[in-house]
Amino acid sequence: ASWSAARVNMFASKDLAWQLDTRPRPVAVRGRVVESPRLLPVPAGEERRVAAIGPTSGCVVAVTAARWKSRWQPAGGEARVLVTGAPIDLPVGTEIRIFGRGLRPAEPLNPGEPDMARRARESRRLSIVRVNGWENVRVLSKPAWWSLPTAIDQLRTRAAAVLAEHIDPERVGLAAALFLGLRDGLSRQVTDEFVVTGTIHVLSISGLHVTLLAIGLFGVLRALGVLRHRAGMIVSVIIGGYMLLVGAGTPVVRATILVWIACGALAVGRRPASINSLACAAIIICAWRPAEVFSVGAQLSFLSTGILVGVANVMRASREDDPIERLIERSRSRCEKFG
Repeated sequence: ASWSAARVNMFASKDLAWQLDTRPRPVAVRGRVVESPRLLPVPAGEERRVAAIGPTSGCVVAVTAARWKSRWQPAGGEARVLVTGAPIDLPVGTEIRIFGRGLRPAEPLNPGEPDMARRARESRRLSIVRVNGWENVRVLSKPAWWSLPTAIDQLRTRAAAVLAEHIDPERVGLAAALFLGLRDGLSRQVTDEFVVTGTIHVLSISGLHVTLLAIGLFGVLRALGVLRHRAGMIVSVIIGGYMLLVGAGTPVVRATILVWIACGALAVGRRPASINSLACAAIIICAWRPAEVFSVGAQLSFLSTGILVGVANVMRASREDDPIERLIERSRSRCEKFG
């Protein structure tokens, strides 16, 4: 809890946000792209305004310098950049210079409104920079070809393009949301339909996606004759790559850690303790993203997983598990097991 409070309320003195307030002011910043530009959904009731001025793209930039009058000074923090116009190819790691208007999210004015200021503190992105067109964003340098974040971002973009080539245009947005966690292609109407029916969680990459992928991969590798410990190692690498590909959300990280522990147990010939594995995942996530300690979504996610683990342990304990029968089962050939 103390670590969470420190992460939410304590920021470096050179953070760009300390030069801003809730009223927009002209800013010029330099930084490195952390999340490449994505098309933002149209807010409810603003369809006419968007039709008049065009779509808006959003990206995240790690600020390295800000201009004060005529001098560039070191700055820090991450800023959410909102640009009028369709997204352009701006890979992660690209060094850019931005001219726009900066501000900090305001506190809610009425009860029940979303607290954007708190969300900004929890994500440690206190600044917002609004830019009127991509002509006010200048590329200073391209990322190195060997950069892992850049490679992952390009792979995500390529995967979305492959889905667009092989899936009907009316369904490609849904496929990208289900497989890659990208909701850019979903219309407001489709999103509202999922919200009304209470199934919006289906569009989020969750632990279920990771678990199904891991079980499917392991089954295919075993069917091809790959040894159990080697199959576990291969599954660990693929699942780790998939976690990075879809953005490493908290449910995905939790499921990935559980898969890694299970595969590690296979490698050393041990049976993993499920509840201990879940506790290990909780410790890692609380250390990495301490704001999740007080997140209802994360708490319910761990609670539901803990209940499933407990039920599975009870069912496993209720079954008769004779060591002699296990030894006989291992000695049988594949044809005998199939028969």
